[in-house]
Amino acid sequence: MPAKLTPADTAAIRESQEPTRVLAARHGVSKNRVKEIRAEVRAGASEDRGGRPPGYPKTGGRLPGTPNKRTVYARQIIEEHGADPVEMLAKTMRDEANVPLDIRIDCAKALLPYVYPRLAAVEVTGRDGDPVQVEHDSALFRMMREDDALVERMEAIIIEQTAPARRERALEPSYLPELPSGA
Repeated sequence: MPAKLTPADTAAIRESQEPTRVLAARHGVSKNRVKEIRAEVRAGASEDRGGRPPGYPKTGGRLPGTPNKRTVYARQIIEEHGADPVEMLAKTMRDEANVPLDIRIDCAKALLPYVYPRLAAVEVTGRDGDPVQVEHDSALFRMMREDDALVERMEAIIIEQTAPARRERALEPSYLPELPSGA
């Protein structure tokens, strides 16, 4: 029957860096028991990472929206010098007489994200990545086939709602109007 270890002996084995055989002989236990105690220490160290226990609410830290130290420092320097980088880029971009075209183009590129958002590609899929299933109202479809006036009213609504986009497109320099077939 292996000898019982006192809590002090167990703590000494946990903290000791001596070889396993030396600790086993000193405390009167098998080498396997010493290895088990050391394994418990390693397992406990990986589980206990410190910090707040699970289930407790998060406290402290920077509140959302609060600028970090680097941002605050940069803003202080800009205020001390009385310069606004966006305003400076805009003035440089507009100065056709004194600034070369390539520099003005670089200024425009730097200002672009402040005027127009960057567009992201979005893939549209159905449930679980399957193709999109399009369902139609069979009653409405039947009514449209039977009633030409209803079709005309729906076409008028579509034309009315898309008119602003078509007007903007007509202002583009590369716009070529679509001619009706047979013209």
